[in-house]
Parts: sequence; C-alpha cells; structure tokens
Amino acid sequence: MLALKSSLFFLLLSLLTLQCLTAASAACHVDDESGLLAFKSAITHDPSGMLQNWKSGTDCCKWPGITCLSGNRVTSLSLTGQPGKQNSFLSGTISPSLVKVQNLDGIYLQNLRNITAGISRLKDLTFLSLERNGLSGSIPDFFSSFSNLRILRLSHNKFSGKIPNSISSLSPKLAYLEVGHNSLVGQIPDFLGNFTALDTLDLSWNQFSGTVPKTFAKLTKIFNLDLSHNFLVDPFPEMSVKGIESLDLSYNHFHLGTIPKWVTSSEIIYSLKLAKCGLKFKLDDWKPSETYFYDYIDLSENEITGSPTQLLNKTDYLVGFWASGNQLRFDLSKLRIVKTLKYLDVSRSMVFGKVPEGITGLEKLNVSHNHLCGRLPPSKFPASAFQGNDCLCGSPLSACKRSK
Repeated sequence: MLALKSSLFFLLLSLLTLQCLTAASAACHVDDESGLLAFKSAITHDPSGMLQNWKSGTDCCKWPGITCLSGNRVTSLSLTGQPGKQNSFLSGTISPSLVKVQNLDGIYLQNLRNITAGISRLKDLTFLSLERNGLSGSIPDFFSSFSNLRILRLSHNKFSGKIPNSISSLSPKLAYLEVGHNSLVGQIPDFLGNFTALDTLDLSWNQFSGTVPKTFAKLTKIFNLDLSHNFLVDPFPEMSVKGIESLDLSYNHFHLGTIPKWVTSSEIIYSLKLAKCGLKFKLDDWKPSETYFYDYIDLSENEITGSPTQLLNKTDYLVGFWASGNQLRFDLSKLRIVKTLKYLDVSRSMVFGKVPEGITGLEKLNVSHNHLCGRLPPSKFPASAFQGNDCLCGSPLSACKRSK
C-alpha cells in the first residue's frame, strides 16, 4: 500500500512539474513582455481599450495584435483601428524600449490616427507598415539603420516634403515601397532606379513633378508600378521590364502616343490604367501578347479611335473597362459582356447600336453622350447613365413611342 501511495505521489508530482514546464515554455520571453509593456505605457490615449489585455504576468504571445512564430519570441506587432469609429484609435509615441523585442521583424499599425514614430532603434525589421495613420511632416530620415527591410508602407498619411535620402540605403533588399496618397513633392529620386529587387512601387496621388528618372530602365523585376495623379512630364523612360502585372500612369502630363512595347509584350498583366496619358492610336491595331489575365483596363480621356470589341471579346475575366472621352466607334450590341464585368464606361464617344441586355449584371454603367438607339433593357441605372444619345427610350428615360 505504501508503495502504491509512493507511486501515486511521484506520478502527481511529475504531472504538476510537466504542467509547470509547459506553462513556462508557452509564456512569452520576459524581454518581449517588458518591451511591449513599455510600448503600452507610451500610449497616452486608448479609448477603445485596444491594449487593455496587455497585462504583466500573462502570456504576451496571446495578447491582441501580437504574433509569436519563434517559440515564445514575439515576431510581429499588428494593431488596426476602425476608421468609422472615432474612439478606435491610439495616441502617443512608439517607445524605443520596443528594441527589447529582439525577434520583432514586422510592425503593422493602421488607422491609429495619432501614433508618432520612434522606431529608429529597431534595426532588424523586415516589415514596416504605418498606413492610414494621419502622420504629417517630413518622412523621418532614419532608414539607413534598417538594413533588412523588405516592405515599407507609408501610404494614406499626410507626409510632405521629399523622399528622404536614407531610403536609398534600402536598395539591396527592399521589395515593396508604397508612399501613395500623401503630399510629397519634388522630382522622383534617381536612386529609386537602383532598387533592383523592387516588386512594387507606389508613388501615386502626390505632387511629384519633372521627368521619371532614366534609371527606371534598371527596374527589370518590377511587377506593380503606380505613378498616377502627379505632375510628371515627358519623356517617359524606355523600360526593360520582363513582365509587368499592373501599371498606372494616369493623370499626369504624359504624351505617350501609343502603349509602350514593354507593356504590350507582358503575358501576365492584369491591370492597365493609362487615363489621360496622351494616347493617340487605333485600338484595333493594338495587339497585346496576352488578354486572358486582364481584370482592369482604363484608357479614358485620350484620343483613341477604332473599336474595343476585338480586344474585350478576348477577355474572360474582365472586371472593369473605362474608355470615356475618346473617339471610339463600334456597335455596343456586339460587345461580349462577360459575367465578371462590373464596371463599363464608354461615355462621350461615338458608340452606336442598341444597349444589350447583358448590362443588367453590371454595378456601374455609363454610355451617355453617344449615338445609341432603341428600347433600354430593364436596369437599376439612373437616367444620367444613358442621357445624350440619339434615340434611346424606356425607363429610366422617357417611354418609347408606340408604333402605329
């Protein structure tokens, strides 16, 4: 009996020891907890209680916004507010004590409004995203310390001034640089052409002026390039991209004439947006290498003639086609409207024929100010989508006249 009790005692002791060891191994590292609590203490305003469960003595790997991928070491910090709710943001600074979280390689802060950066000591970051935080002033010139950074996202803020020179030090490894939707000025730096590992470059919706650097010819691996909504001028450099996926040069001061060869030859392109780019050619003559992957095509506000029918009838997954303000002449009833198509705008052109019944599945339509005729099929679109044509009738326009 004594032996049985002794065995049970040792079994119980072993189980308790194992449970304690398991709990200890599951808890996050003490340095990580200390660094994260320092981050919390530097936040002066947390009205939605986003960090209320960040408490000393609890497993920080289970705290909201924390990811641990290296055993019990924290690897990423991700906090996102809700733009529609005024109390879902944070105010304060990013504590430099966050450097204690030694395995932290990614920071993702979005819609937190009043957070200010204090992260120059975090030298091992590979991912830094501060999108949609209302950050203003110049972009901090401290990037020379981030030798491992691969993704930098600063879009949708209120940054002004120029792109800082220290960003040039990121050229060996940086794959994503996104600074769109700010108020940045000046010329696009030549050093961006040295980012040979660059996959995505977004400089859209800023106030960049001058020409696009000739060094962009070295960006042979870039897949996504967005320079839209700036004040850029000719000449656009001849690029040697092996396969562009998405390109947006819209609403600058370019006079491209034709769609560049390096775009036409891409077999993986899915989004092409060249609105108001000074295009002047016959659309029937444009022969892209591949049309299968096209999701979005925007050729609005150019001087393009001809018909898009041949092009669009070869696309199986097209979502949006915009070509308003051109000189296109084609029979709309012969246009194949695929099931995926949601947006169609061929307004202010020379389109003729009848409006096909296939438009009923679209989300947005504009065929106004053309030469269309006939009875409109039933649809949810307003009269403005059809106004200014030769002889369209039926709801939402005036009723069709009965034939005698």
